[in-house]
Amino acid sequence: MSSFYLRIATPDADRFSGRVEYVSLDTPDGRIGLMRGALARIAVLDAGRIEITDGGTKKIFVCGDGLVRVDAGGVTVLTSKCGPQDENEDAADKGSVSDLKLAKVAIASSLKKMKEKKSGGDLS
Repeated sequence: MSSFYLRIATPDADRFSGRVEYVSLDTPDGRIGLMRGALARIAVLDAGRIEITDGGTKKIFVCGDGLVRVDAGGVTVLTSKCGPQDENEDAADKGSVSDLKLAKVAIASSLKKMKEKKSGGDLS
């Protein structure tokens, strides 16, 4: 399988940089998957998981809102915050800890959107 360059960056630092075969992430319109040769686009990133596959190895990052840019050079993810899913978790605890992290990110995102609506005068 062909690979492409992926960069995940936050305001603080790059969280991931390297060649991958597949990446899947959340957008407001649903989850999308990207492979080498994907159509160029800019998309909104929803808070949630970014799953990366490279040579059969899967890495998962938990990230906040942001933007995704796909072009001939690869995929760039710009996000407010992002970190790898803990690898030292027991298999039984992995889902509950990840779900908690995702819930925290989703709550923060929802609160931000509510504040933006309220400050914009839209109270509906």
